[in-house]
Amino acid sequence: MTRKDDGSQSEVVVGEGQVLSGNFHLATVVFRRALQLRAGARPRVDPGRHKLGHIAFLEVTAGAVPWEIGAL
Repeated sequence: MTRKDDGSQSEVVVGEGQVLSGNFHLATVVFRRALQLRAGARPRVDPGRHKLGHIAFLEVTAGAVPWEIGAL
């Protein structure tokens, strides 16, 4: 029996020096980018026929969107 990876221990590396640790962090960055796209920002990857959430995901994982973690 194999165990399904839920992604909780994985990291998505985007751009130079940018690492998204965990699904929550990835989802937060993607969600904020999707809001920007909905407000009229131009896509930084080929949007094809994808919806805004998927376009945002493609941008973040391709490293096309710069981001940083601020202090709380």
